[in-house]
Amino acid sequence: MKTGSVVLALIFIWISLVTAWARVFDTEAEYIRLYGANANKGVPAPPPYKFAIYRKKNLRILALFENQVSQGEVLSKPNTRLTDKDVPSILAANQGGSVWKKEQVETTKDPKALQISTWSRADGKLFAAYVSNSPIPFLVIGTRRGGEFLMREQNRLATYVKD
Repeated sequence: MKTGSVVLALIFIWISLVTAWARVFDTEAEYIRLYGANANKGVPAPPPYKFAIYRKKNLRILALFENQVSQGEVLSKPNTRLTDKDVPSILAANQGGSVWKKEQVETTKDPKALQISTWSRADGKLFAAYVSNSPIPFLVIGTRRGGEFLMREQNRLATYVKD
């Protein structure tokens, strides 16, 4: 009986940790409820998009909204560095009713080339890319359109995520 109670308690703790994250497809109001006010002081986005920047402890989250619904996020830890160990819990928070599948990516031995790991959800609704060797490692999660937009904008947005 004690083992069952411990397992049940661990499941509830894990669920509470996973649901403590705002996720792609959540509304702007849900992000504000979890993370507080938008810290974006001027990062413009072309219509119909809006950028918002949130902080959760040492995590920086740049969210891309369209019609007040998140279409993607760039997550980083400017002070301590996002690591391979951080990625699974962030992906789990965005799992929904589907599962993540790691994609095969051609790798290179060139130390100057970006090292990217990618995932897609089995339902095809979300994609993720983790860039581990940039000056500030980051994870992008988003819809195909939102994620591609954030990846194209990564150089311009990097200065806003690191402060």
